[in-house]
Amino acid sequence: MQLKWAGKRLGIEKVSMKQGRMALYLPSNFSSLYYQSEAFSKIISYASWHPRETKLRDGDRRSLLVKDVKTIAAAVKILEEIEKK
Repeated sequence: MQLKWAGKRLGIEKVSMKQGRMALYLPSNFSSLYYQSEAFSKIISYASWHPRETKLRDGDRRSLLVKDVKTIAAAVKILEEIEKK
C-alpha cells in the first residue's frame, strides 16, 4: 500500500514492478495540466539525474522505467526521493 500511496502523491496512475524494474505510468491525457505540475518536474529531474537507471517511454502510455529495483522497499525509497526533490 505504501508504494501505491507514494505513487499517487506524485500523480502516477499506476506503479508496476516486474523482473527487477519499476514502471511508473503517467496520465494518459497528454494535454493534462499534470505535465506542467511540480510533481512531473520532480519526475523529470530524477530521470535526468539518473540517466543510466531510468528511461522515459513515450507511446500509447507515457511511463518512466527505473532499472534495478528488486524490492518494494527500494521502490518506495525511490518514490520518496523523487518526492523530496
